[in-house]
Amino acid sequence: MLVHSLIVEQLNLDGTLKTFRMRSSPKYGEITVAFVDEYEEPREGPFYFLDKNYAQSYIEGFAECEARRLGKKYFRCLEASYEISISWYNISTKSNELSIYSLSLPKYAIPKRLHITDPHNCSHEFQRYLLKDEQNNCFIVYLLCKSRYGQFHFDLSCEFNIDTSNFDLADYKDDFTTDNPYKHRQDLLKYTLSAEEQVKVQDFLQPPTSVNYINYSTVNIQNSQIGGSLINAERVNAEQLGGNIHNNNA
Repeated sequence: MLVHSLIVEQLNLDGTLKTFRMRSSPKYGEITVAFVDEYEEPREGPFYFLDKNYAQSYIEGFAECEARRLGKKYFRCLEASYEISISWYNISTKSNELSIYSLSLPKYAIPKRLHITDPHNCSHEFQRYLLKDEQNNCFIVYLLCKSRYGQFHFDLSCEFNIDTSNFDLADYKDDFTTDNPYKHRQDLLKYTLSAEEQVKVQDFLQPPTSVNYINYSTVNIQNSQIGGSLINAERVNAEQLGGNIHNNNA
């Protein structure tokens, strides 16, 4: 996956958090990453970097990051579990550029509850991805950050418990969490396109309802819009429309 920037966070069980940010360099171009389940090779962190320059930059940069202890409001020890709350505001986004946020939970932490919401609309949950890092025995939360407004914001809340005995078989799913970061890539349309543009794209991607085709040499059109221009014509040659007209309702 090609990305413009990364925000990588790692939570430790003592309540300390390491944060590392990486942006693409004009010298090396966009960052190409793969997720932890895509290869079975030695790896540092929550991504495979397919460019050795970025891989080395990540290793050196993350090693220099300080682990800072979260305040009691942001990391709490409950009776039989732990809870972390994190907010990010003003993540810079640009057209045709993707940023990814990742949070690595502590070793053997099994999520019990996960919410990632829009701070401006708490009822709106963002689609996120949860993968198990077999090499480091932890779960990793991924969030694809994209916004047509140029800035992305989110609130994250996660409750988890530590279970070394059952970690290997542990799993977590909810209506907004999957283990396939590529499955819902069309969901990004809602953050990059206007409502009208979304409808046009969905109509274009909609599969035909019938495979029966009838070729017409001409077609009647009344006040139709073609290519963004409004026309009023009694008859339009098929060649003007770019070829044969397919009637899927036949």
